[in-house]
Amino acid sequence: MLKRENPLVILGYHGLCEDPAHHLNDFCFLSVEKFKKDLESIKRCGWKTIDLSTGIEKLKSRSLEQPSVAITFDDGFRSSLQYAEPLLKTNNAHATVFLPTNLQQRRHPPWFTDIIHAVANSNRQHFEFYGRRFYLT
Repeated sequence: MLKRENPLVILGYHGLCEDPAHHLNDFCFLSVEKFKKDLESIKRCGWKTIDLSTGIEKLKSRSLEQPSVAITFDDGFRSSLQYAEPLLKTNNAHATVFLPTNLQQRRHPPWFTDIIHAVANSNRQHFEFYGRRFYLT
């Protein structure tokens, strides 16, 4: 096992919501409360948050001065700005948000949100796909 005195941990998030149960049961979304606790844990452990590109550069140059965390958000959901930004500011923390720029040209959300929406609004108990049964509970 590789051990480093000052490691860089990368925490990848998808999006935040007030209550995941009200967000089409999308397992990729984390509650605001859980994210807040994650930030508090990072601070309590004495780790520093840095943006991803700085973290990678410091890793390459072996110049990480203390254990560090790079927080990332995928797909540029509004919740990154709406919920994460105020918590990041309060905790003097940084994050990197990845934006899928090709979605800006379309007027329709990503395909997977259509699937989540259809499943969440279905009255069916299960569906069959390639001979396998998937329960919608």
